[in-house]
Amino acid sequence: MNTLYDITKELNLLFCMNNTTVQADLYGVLKKEFATIERTSPELLCKYMHQQPYDLLILGKNVNYTPDMCEKIEKVQKDHPKTIIISEVEMDNTQALVMVNDLAIDRVIFHPINKSKVIKLLERTFHSHYEMVQNEKYEHHLEDIIFGQTQHIQTQDTLDKLTGLKNITSMKKLFNKTSEKGLLFLDVDDFDTINTLYGMTVGDKALLSIAKRIKKFLSPQCELFRLSADEFAIVTIDMHVTEVFDLGQQIIAMFNETVVTVDDIDFDIGFSIGLDVGSSYEIFHNAKIANREAKSMGGRKCVKYNKSSSFLMQQKDNHFWTQEIKDALRDDRFIVYYQPIYDTKKLKVTKYEALARMENVKGDIITPNFFIAPAMTANLLSRITRVIIDKSFKTFKDNDFNFSINVSEQDFQEKYLVDYLKYKCEFYDVSPQRIYLEILEEMSFNNSELFDSQVKQLQSMGFKFSIDDFGVEKSNFSRFMGMSVDMIKIDGSFIRNMEHDENSGFIIESIVALAQKLGAKTVAEYVENETTFNRLGSLGVDFAQGYHIGRPQSDLCS
Repeated sequence: MNTLYDITKELNLLFCMNNTTVQADLYGVLKKEFATIERTSPELLCKYMHQQPYDLLILGKNVNYTPDMCEKIEKVQKDHPKTIIISEVEMDNTQALVMVNDLAIDRVIFHPINKSKVIKLLERTFHSHYEMVQNEKYEHHLEDIIFGQTQHIQTQDTLDKLTGLKNITSMKKLFNKTSEKGLLFLDVDDFDTINTLYGMTVGDKALLSIAKRIKKFLSPQCELFRLSADEFAIVTIDMHVTEVFDLGQQIIAMFNETVVTVDDIDFDIGFSIGLDVGSSYEIFHNAKIANREAKSMGGRKCVKYNKSSSFLMQQKDNHFWTQEIKDALRDDRFIVYYQPIYDTKKLKVTKYEALARMENVKGDIITPNFFIAPAMTANLLSRITRVIIDKSFKTFKDNDFNFSINVSEQDFQEKYLVDYLKYKCEFYDVSPQRIYLEILEEMSFNNSELFDSQVKQLQSMGFKFSIDDFGVEKSNFSRFMGMSVDMIKIDGSFIRNMEHDENSGFIIESIVALAQKLGAKTVAEYVENETTFNRLGSLGVDFAQGYHIGRPQSDLCS
């Protein structure tokens, strides 16, 4: 077996301790065994791990396993799965041992330090790690060889085997010449449905029939290529952009008028088509972007690439905010603002709504209307929810206020809420009866089985549920047949219009009456002036929320 130094001489070690100026015993033992050894505090742990990959992370015996520290360790485990984590623990520190076990730390070194035992433990740990690294290097070497051979074969094979059309390799060669070209990127709409319902054999026959029909339709100025699966491209020579666009429209119309028949099954084929003109291969990527825009419009459309289009601007905007969200999550820049909710019967604030805010690197506070949609698209919304849950629990653990937290469909889809909320309640000693989980009105209609089962579990634990923005969008009373609702939040559009629109008052009264029959309380949102506030009591509304009561802020109002 290799000695420890033979194995670790090229590896990097990060030592995490509360006081980095203290010369820890374990640090002294290992400082000559690794290529580099750095020290950091718990506060800077994630920053260090982000800046440089470390092969080994050692948590010193003076590290406190607070909720923040546990989350940082879990983040390191998630973002750096190959990093080995070892915890140095006092033999009689039962609490630390329990947390280390819950966090699934790789190894434990007990204090006081026994140098020979430490060396043996690390030799065993890193010997398997060393063998794994060597195996990976060999596998990568084999992959490089196989990839090289595959590339060689592919360059020899420039035809699509199914349709006999030239493939993307052939198409790329056309752009070696700098002449002006047009390119149509064609994608068959919902083609996966054919493969799913009728099988790949029928799908392949349909693709062959589609290719033959398009090829027969094209003039000598055009050449058809099959790119992959249900994607085709047409490259045109000496055609004006309007002619290229007309060609795309004609192909869509041709398939709209005549079905594709395979094995006596008729298929209504539609295309999303994107196009661009130019002399470089860049027009292929531009046409593909325009194709995505056509799909976003519902398909069966031909769209010319426009670098100033609202679709492209939205995509760039989403990309910007997605990166901002990722950075804010990494740097712990999501914060909670609390808006008070006034009890119209008790005449005082008894609840708060926890609202997500993002702080950018300049210190500006960003509201959810900028980051929620991109977070949903990038599947980051549940990570934000976790942060809001944890920080809200920290705020309310030392008082008696009830509070509400917004949860999304993504949170239910990831199926973590039951266990996560139970853990946070136990950790912070917060009763579930104090917590309202606020959901959008239409959410329970998407994958209702998944939603309903989690709601029932959470309600059995004592959590309450609040319906947000009731009265607009997909309002449907059938939701109340299978779900017990504790609170209904009346949409702000009715509250704002109440002074000038008598019908808004009638609608509010109807919602209040419905809530009372269901045993639920009501909250009026967007209460922005005293006139509106004073009328709520006569309408029977239980709670008021809005700027007249208090604006969202980082601290609870006095």
